[in-house]
Amino acid sequence: MKNINRKNALSLLSKLDSASLSSEERQVLIDLKMLLLERQDLEDACMADLNSYEAWTVWDAKQDVLDRMRMDFEDEISCLSDADLEKTAETIAHDCVDWRMVDDSCCEAGNQRIASAIQEFLDEDSSLLRKRVENVAEELCWNIEDEGDGSLRFSQESPAGEDFSFSVSSDDLIRQVQEYANDFDISEHVAMWLEARGRVSGVPDAVTLVDDAKEIQAMLDALAEKLSEL
Repeated sequence: MKNINRKNALSLLSKLDSASLSSEERQVLIDLKMLLLERQDLEDACMADLNSYEAWTVWDAKQDVLDRMRMDFEDEISCLSDADLEKTAETIAHDCVDWRMVDDSCCEAGNQRIASAIQEFLDEDSSLLRKRVENVAEELCWNIEDEGDGSLRFSQESPAGEDFSFSVSSDDLIRQVQEYANDFDISEHVAMWLEARGRVSGVPDAVTLVDDAKEIQAMLDALAEKLSEL
């Protein structure tokens, strides 16, 4: 617990969101503010310990986090709905930011602490990462389906009409997509379809198969490259 002097206590009190408090709590804060204002000598100031409060509930902390996310993390949060964004900001405000360390006397340092907490949360939260991956995939016309066994299926129709798809584990998702793109073999893909000609109708000629496999490789490379930016 850290005590703060009269000047800093008044500064913090000015940030408190009184609308979120009960009537009894609001009265306590009003009484505290009056005590602080009445005492002129710093030596005699009431030493208020505000850290016993759940700061994120009485301080407009969630709005601070939302503002910082919208300012510095536009790309990362673009896939989130308004409801998801609100929930994410509330989680970060409650669990990730030590509001005792956000000093109002140094706004930039405080903003940096908030931004660091946001970045750490976005990097580590797997559900948010998946939403960002899905957003990128949709931009590049890939469909994603949850196969129910911890894996995801990416699919897209190739220029020649193949319903091309591949599956990867949802663990370490980006790395696995990149590895699949790197390991895709045009010759093997063409050979697979040439071998299937007798069993599958509508298989195009060899030249078309080669050109189509090159297009699939380009589709995979574009997906892997875009995901590497997340």
